[in-house]
Amino acid sequence: MQAIDIMTQSVITAPPDATVEELARVMLKHRIDAVPIMDGGKLVGIVNRTDMLRALASRGAVHTTEDDRRLRDAVLAELQSHPWGGAPTVAQIMVRDGVVHLWGVFTTEEERRARIEAAEAIPGVVKVEDHMDHGTRVDPLNLPNWPKPAPP
Repeated sequence: MQAIDIMTQSVITAPPDATVEELARVMLKHRIDAVPIMDGGKLVGIVNRTDMLRALASRGAVHTTEDDRRLRDAVLAELQSHPWGGAPTVAQIMVRDGVVHLWGVFTTEEERRARIEAAEAIPGVVKVEDHMDHGTRVDPLNLPNWPKPAPP
């Protein structure tokens, strides 16, 4: 058996500029857990329910002061400037009262440690909380767009 024999052929996608609200509506309407993000016919990412929750949490309750926003932006810029930074997004870096919360996936312990140390080196950072996950193989049964059973 090959992928073509079991794959979903009518894949629901979204553009990179889709809002969180639009993505949520698509996921609910089609009962899917993730949406591939396409730009000019090229896959540029996937947004899943966990990403959505992080994005919603980061909207205001997490970085509520100007100092927290400044710290988040500084950590984001620092991590994005390094190959080991993991291409983080705003939703993967949350700051509250100077405490930086790092989310995302790392592939090596050295990469994880480098991200934490980079965040700790930003002036004004009080502490860094590590919520990152070690990269693992994707379970083929946990793919986007697999149909969900209809609610009772």
